[in-house]
Amino acid sequence: MLRTNTVSHMRYDPAFLISFHSKVMPLYPGDIISTGTPGAIRIKPGDTAECRVGGLDPLSNPVTGPAQ
Repeated sequence: MLRTNTVSHMRYDPAFLISFHSKVMPLYPGDIISTGTPGAIRIKPGDTAECRVGGLDPLSNPVTGPAQ
């Protein structure tokens, strides 16, 4: 089942979040700002999390469970 969500569902837009965090700590290439899941879509092992930004190839990662 394909479940989607978009940046438009976020309480704060990404530019604000980057600005806010960069005022209190340095940000370096590869840093991640965890924003949670807008709209609270639950993900589970076996799902694929994908990020799409216009003009770039999608970033796609499998969701795995804890090590057994």
